[in-house]
Amino acid sequence: MGSGCSPTGSGGLSALRPTPDTSVIYTGNALPSLGICTGDTLAEVDAVILQQIINFSQGVGISVPDIDLTQCDCFIAKVGCCGKESCQTLTCILQAYLDCLCELYSDVEDLKVKVAAMYDGPYVTKCLSNVNSSSKLPAIMNELISEFCALVTTVAALQTQVNNLSTGLPTTIGNFLNTALTSCAGSSGLKKTGSGSTFKATFMGFTPIGGIIMYGGTLTGKFDSSGLGLATTDMCGWALANGANGTIDMRGYFPVGVNDGSMGSGSQNSEVDNAANPGQNYAQNAHGGAIKVALSAAMCAVAPHSHTVTDPGHSHVIAVNLDSASGSKFSNFMKFDTTSYTNTLDGDPDVGNIHAKIRKNTTGIQIGAVTGSGASTGAAHENRPPYRALYFIQRIS
Repeated sequence: MGSGCSPTGSGGLSALRPTPDTSVIYTGNALPSLGICTGDTLAEVDAVILQQIINFSQGVGISVPDIDLTQCDCFIAKVGCCGKESCQTLTCILQAYLDCLCELYSDVEDLKVKVAAMYDGPYVTKCLSNVNSSSKLPAIMNELISEFCALVTTVAALQTQVNNLSTGLPTTIGNFLNTALTSCAGSSGLKKTGSGSTFKATFMGFTPIGGIIMYGGTLTGKFDSSGLGLATTDMCGWALANGANGTIDMRGYFPVGVNDGSMGSGSQNSEVDNAANPGQNYAQNAHGGAIKVALSAAMCAVAPHSHTVTDPGHSHVIAVNLDSASGSKFSNFMKFDTTSYTNTLDGDPDVGNIHAKIRKNTTGIQIGAVTGSGASTGAAHENRPPYRALYFIQRIS
């Protein structure tokens, strides 16, 4: 009993005498984990139990092997170098918890300071309504939420409009193009049919009606037998320039520019000016020329003219037979083989039976003017430049 206890009553146990704890022997089973052995005195057992209680209250001797603090980054730095086994006692575990809690507390305090700064601003509110740079965080967050909800509503409405537009878009575009597409040539340059979603624009080409161009493609499947372009082809509105279907007949012709003054005022080059070249006044659709030309006498006549021929001098050997004659002029025959002669032939007609009158002249021969008519004609000749034949097509509608 403790010091505050005293025997009560009389008789019975009150008459017993206290027994010293050193006189009481523990006879139970040994408890090695507590350090108690059979035969220990009560004083020894009490001392062991009290020490264990003190140790347990301080965490000494308590081990918790199932707790693994290495699963958390914070605890890894607190339990030492050797992993789970390095911190299994209650003291180590509690100390690790304490250290981490302290760090967490410090972090929370830092966050509180930062949150307070965020809470108080100032903020850049830009396009937000109902708040400004001095507004507190809750007000700004509420405005963000409110405007986000409004945005969701707007997007939903826009989605509805887009859905409606997707069904009405062809009509809208068709009506727009029907108004926007115009042509300075009227219906001849642009053909418009239908409206709304059925609107169709057909470009009729950029060559004016009546325009003629060269074409080097095929005719098959593009023109009918008269040369009219088929409606289902790219030749719709065109025709071969063959004189049919209101076209100019360009078959076999080279084009030439009109120069009759209908193309405007202003001087022309001298080589094509009709004033300087009579007969070359080209009006629209005029034609002329020839593939081949036969030269007439007027085209190739040679005008009368003269030639002068000069002979530097030459000799002739002539034998002259003479009949016998009387008189002193001829006695036998003469021969022209020396420069001096005994007998000369001077053309006396009275000398008997002379058959020739010949005089030698060594000073040259003079031929007077020669006149000729020069009239001549010939076969026709090629009158065309190098060419390559192409189709001419004319726009008619």
